[in-house]
Amino acid sequence: MTEKKSFILYHDLCEIFAELTDEQAGQLIKEIALYAKAITHNNPQKPIGLSGLLNAIASPFKNHIDRDFAVWLEKRETNAENGKKGGRPPKKKNPNNPVKGVTATVTVTDTVSVINTKQKNIPQVLAPDWQAYAKNNNLNPQQANLEFEKFTNHYLAKKEVYDDYLPLWRNWLLNYRPPKDTPFKPQPKHGMSRKELNELRLKQAGLV
Repeated sequence: MTEKKSFILYHDLCEIFAELTDEQAGQLIKEIALYAKAITHNNPQKPIGLSGLLNAIASPFKNHIDRDFAVWLEKRETNAENGKKGGRPPKKKNPNNPVKGVTATVTVTDTVSVINTKQKNIPQVLAPDWQAYAKNNNLNPQQANLEFEKFTNHYLAKKEVYDDYLPLWRNWLLNYRPPKDTPFKPQPKHGMSRKELNELRLKQAGLV
């Protein structure tokens, strides 16, 4: 028994049923069903057949069943052969007919100037108005330049970008604390005697 479980009745052929009586239509559909089962199940016992007009009407139905079954058998044998070879072989590509859905990638090389917005907004040099705020906070030029360098390094390292950095500079100066003067402490020298080292320690401690 084959694996085919169905057959097709085409609409253009089925229009003939409207011209038949119910008895004739019943005999015709029974004949077609028995014939399809005999063919698709490889059964040698085919229907006896109709006579006269009904036999002529049944002939196109049987021809379609025969053709459809032959196509099905060919397809089944092809699938069986492909299965032995590991599956359906890939389709050959036609260079004159590119496959739809394939995206071509084009590489374009160009020079792009990238502007660092932080560097763009932060002045590269201490502007006069910025110097004025530093001077108002009792910073001399050397201290102002040092704080400006700390300020720019701090905000260039941050991820945030600001439209105006002058208010931030003013706040930075408000938090400025001048460095405390560190008293000079004499350091020991190589080759000093024990007495000299003791005198040096007393000086460092502020006892002399």
